[in-house]
Amino acid sequence: MIKGLVGAIALSAAFVAQAGGSVESIIDQAIAANKEAKSLGYEWNVTGKAIKAAQAALKAGDSAEAMKLAAHAKYMAEASVYQANDEANMWQMRVPK
Repeated sequence: MIKGLVGAIALSAAFVAQAGGSVESIIDQAIAANKEAKSLGYEWNVTGKAIKAAQAALKAGDSAEAMKLAAHAKYMAEASVYQANDEANMWQMRVPK
């Protein structure tokens, strides 16, 4: 499970870098996904910190680090939305019958 998560994070960062999205747009997407996760009640406490770290790296002029952090923040935000949707559909399977 952990290996798959780490691999997905690395692929997400690589995909974002190849897609040519600007750091600002990736940060904006992370913020939007994080807001959606919060509205669903599944905001991860690490995602906001990751977004702030990406913004700080961008402000400091380190574009490569900012892109890496932004991609990671976006991945976490989208994963938390996925978790919310998955939980909404699958919780019944965990209830003893």
